[in-house]
Amino acid sequence: MIFNYSLQFLSPIALFVLVALPIIYIVSRFVPKPPKSINFGAIFILKNIIAPRPIPKHAPLWLKILRLFLAGIFILACAMPILQNPNSAKIISKDILLVIDDDVANANEFNQIKNELKNFIDIESTKNNALKLVVQNCNSKTLNPINSPQNAKNYIDTIIPKPIICDKGNYIKTLGDIRENYRVIYIANNVNQLNDAKFFEILNRISNGDLIIRRPNINFAIIESANIEKNGLRLNIISNGQFSKKITIFGENSKVLISNNIHNGGNFIEISQNILRMAQYLKIEGQNNAAATYIIDAFNRRPLILTPKANSSDQPLLSDANFINSAMEIIGDVKNYEGKIDFKAAPNAIIFGDVENFDDVETNALMQYLKNGGTIIRFLGPKSLSKEESPFFTAPINLVPHILSTGFAVENLSIAPLPKNSIFSDIEFPQKINIGQSILLKSANNDAKTLINLSDGAPLLSMREIGAGKLYMFHTSAAPIWSDIGLSNLQLAFLKRIILQTSAKAIPASTLEANVILRPRIVIDENGNLSKNTNGIKPFITPITNQTKVDNDHYAGIYEGDGASLVINAGTNIKELKPQNLPKSQDFENDTKSLALYSYLLFFGFILLLIDNMILNLPKFSFKKASGIVSALIIFAFLIPHPTNAQTKSQEKSDDIKLTFLITPDNITNEQAKAGLNGISQILRRRTNIEPSGIIGLDPSKDELAKHPIIYWLLPKTSQSLPLEAVQNLNKYMQNGGILFIDTRGLSMEPKRAQDILKTAVNGLKIPPLEKVPPEHVLKKTFYILQNFPGFYSNASLWVQSDATTNYSANDGVSPIIISNGDLARAWAQKTPENGFDAINDDFAHELSLRVGINIYLYALTGQYKADQVHVRSLLERFNTKGRN
Repeated sequence: MIFNYSLQFLSPIALFVLVALPIIYIVSRFVPKPPKSINFGAIFILKNIIAPRPIPKHAPLWLKILRLFLAGIFILACAMPILQNPNSAKIISKDILLVIDDDVANANEFNQIKNELKNFIDIESTKNNALKLVVQNCNSKTLNPINSPQNAKNYIDTIIPKPIICDKGNYIKTLGDIRENYRVIYIANNVNQLNDAKFFEILNRISNGDLIIRRPNINFAIIESANIEKNGLRLNIISNGQFSKKITIFGENSKVLISNNIHNGGNFIEISQNILRMAQYLKIEGQNNAAATYIIDAFNRRPLILTPKANSSDQPLLSDANFINSAMEIIGDVKNYEGKIDFKAAPNAIIFGDVENFDDVETNALMQYLKNGGTIIRFLGPKSLSKEESPFFTAPINLVPHILSTGFAVENLSIAPLPKNSIFSDIEFPQKINIGQSILLKSANNDAKTLINLSDGAPLLSMREIGAGKLYMFHTSAAPIWSDIGLSNLQLAFLKRIILQTSAKAIPASTLEANVILRPRIVIDENGNLSKNTNGIKPFITPITNQTKVDNDHYAGIYEGDGASLVINAGTNIKELKPQNLPKSQDFENDTKSLALYSYLLFFGFILLLIDNMILNLPKFSFKKASGIVSALIIFAFLIPHPTNAQTKSQEKSDDIKLTFLITPDNITNEQAKAGLNGISQILRRRTNIEPSGIIGLDPSKDELAKHPIIYWLLPKTSQSLPLEAVQNLNKYMQNGGILFIDTRGLSMEPKRAQDILKTAVNGLKIPPLEKVPPEHVLKKTFYILQNFPGFYSNASLWVQSDATTNYSANDGVSPIIISNGDLARAWAQKTPENGFDAINDDFAHELSLRVGINIYLYALTGQYKADQVHVRSLLERFNTKGRN
């Protein structure tokens, strides 16, 4: 009930004005003095004439009280009173211990959690100016004391959800030794762990009953595994409650391929292999966390394999085609061809056994397939001896087969030691293998590479690169004519390694020796999106085992190194999710609830003001005036301020001009960009008609970019690439008329380093041909007449889209991208200690850099009007009319 709430004032200083109300009343009694009646004889005859409207000598007491009450209402409204929950309204001197599960299970609503925490801190700071917080989160090994509300909010802004589930054991180690009492706020992830009971026992002891828990609003779901099978995809999805039943599969460049509804638990979704071959990753709809996104490992795909159709020979069960097809059906999807090969099917590999030479048309088609990156695997046999040279031999061969034994089997024949990083290194070879005959290469002086040798030196498998493709050749038969490899799992293992490599274009990381570094190439960020921004993420170091998993330093994603590839997903090692058994506590949401009274006071005061006006004009009252008053009341009801949450970027006024910058993972760079924009913002407001209403940082992966005409991007001093979503959004932004203004700060570092940073940053962006600003470009005369574009460095340059390629129909002749190397943020910034870096000292250089900035921002807002020769006469006449030159 409302009577359980207590009253708080956000601006209590305004209440001091109430002291003036009695003084106002006393003064109104004596100043000015009331009028006196004096009788004049000459007008005595008018004594009994009644005036049409009596004029009172002074305002009646009740009216004075009404107006004083009205003034008091407005003063109270200015003090911004709120009714707060009794638990929240208590002024508690205890410090606050904030325990945050900043993990993958809370990632779905972590931005909301941040806003709630900052709102909570604001409310608490109004009650306790000496508010102190101690923060403990997943990655903290020690308590983090924070001594001011602003520092607490800044710290909360820096927290990013980790890709793992918080281990309560870390909390127990850190919090177990605390003997003081705190007011404990626990941001729970609702994932049960074995040591939860011990953890909550510690929290209850520290809080002494003053425990507040924030429970998640969205259940947590993850993809534990996703296996591609013959007719679709088999998933294992686990959660701690109900979740969205839709899975979306994405292809290259995050293109949506298909969305299918599912049921709770492990499921088989029927999907065509054509779609699955294009699939890159999949996500659970409505789950914005790293564990709900699953990257499909290329080594687990079912490749498409073309093989010759088995002919009706005397012994079809002993033919090469039969043995090849039997092995390939286990590995992937087999498509038999008879006669003409179907290259339109885009097979991962083409396999044929001991066949005669192909005709010229087939040979040319197969060679083109190889040059385009295809893979051909062939087996040798008696038919191969008809010709010593063929495009599909790895090298010229001996026409006489190498006889390894007179009785088919050779004692103690084995596989020779394999070279480093062989794709076959993790295969378990038998102690001996039975090979009767094989075909040797005619000469070792060729471009063939032997991958597997027998212990007597004879080659078993060789490979030759042709264009972007590879030709593999087994030097013995697939069928048990010359060997019994086809009767064992050895031939299947060899073929599987080759075929899977055609999909992955790499070797499995598990085949590498120890101490090989696998660096992140693409990672899944905290919101479940694929990102090329790998800054701060550590590489994996071999050996890689089934127990290798993500942690605070290693995100889920794709890691590469030494020709190997590792795909690791965040949900792989999570086997079970159960809801937390949370203890009795105060509810975080209810504890921070409040009712803003100031809007209601303003409305009530306005009604009293109308009543006052109606009383004064009562004799003149009419229906017309009454309807006007009622209309004013209705309009005011819609215009009064209502209690709302803090305005988000998407709720900002669309007509506000804000200077924007791209947020980078480097906080120092962000602060420098903000300081620079603050400097140029003041100058724009002072010298031009542009009045920026603020400075905001934009995340191009999430935020709306379209309403901002120009976005400043100060590059960090380390190579950092953009997430895929950010690249797509920025490309769309530039195509639709926006300007991306990149400051490389190139003159502050070595040229090659600056080039590498810029190349990494713009990777994926559609950058048009650029040139240094030409002599007649509008940028040189938009506001100031400029000859060059200095920044912090006097020799700085500016690049824009080449005039020869500018698309006047799309961007009205305005370059979609501007690049500077002059560190303009540093040149624009005011020289104050708060900036955190040294601004420019030279006043003249500072002035020139500001003029550069004014021209750039006016160019973004006004475009090519100064180059408009059609309307130039009208423009000049208009300027002359206003007395301007």
